Amino acid sequence: EYGYPEDKIIKLNSGVDLDKFALVSEPKDERYILCVGRHTEKKGIDTLLKAFARIASKHPNVSLIQIGSGIMTEKFKVLADELGISNRVNFMGAKPYEVIQKMMRGAEVFSLPSQTAKNGDSEGLPLSILEAAASSLPIVSTWHSAIPDAVLDGETGFLVDEKDDQALAEKLDILLSDRALAKKMGIKGREFICENFDIRKQTVKLEAIYDLVISKRESSKSISI
Repeated sequence: EYGYPEDKIIKLNSGVDLDKFALVSEPKDERYILCVGRHTEKKGIDTLLKAFARIASKHPNVSLIQIGSGIMTEKFKVLADELGISNRVNFMGAKPYEVIQKMMRGAEVFSLPSQTAKNGDSEGLPLSILEAAASSLPIVSTWHSAIPDAVLDGETGFLVDEKDDQALAEKLDILLSDRALAKKMGIKGREFICENFDIRKQTVKLEAIYDLVISKRESSKSISI
């Protein structure tokens, strides 16, 4: 769009350390949807709260756990109260990496419905989505930025339009109602991440890009001399 030569653009996926996010297969003792993200407009946490409110009564033993903090924390807590789900939503605040890993191991579904903020701010590819998929969690997110590169709609999770809380609720309901499907999607999601987002594989590819650039630069110098 900015006119940069297409043949000079190389796409490289982000990487995640798979050793830190293992395949989880044991039954979940506590049922919860997990969301990890800062409390900013682009994370779409307000949309997730509205979606959860739509299905909370159908799944009385499921809670929503949100890890993160930010300038919109109080606004989200007020919204949860207005929606009548404050007793079902656990705003844990910002937590260290080890806690996030543990919560991912115990979750049933991961949801981060990213959206474009009013000021145009948007995501790239949230690392938390990669880490959740690496933890064999099915993902419910949005058709936003590079998220479709990491979540295969209908295969490793579901994607809906930005700010569509009704569609988001429907997809969450499907996975909470069909735990076998959720597990199947989660396993396939980890396989996809292992193949395409393994930090070790991506590092090797990045090094190859550096080598290519350096060799071309050295070649150019030789010609100029």
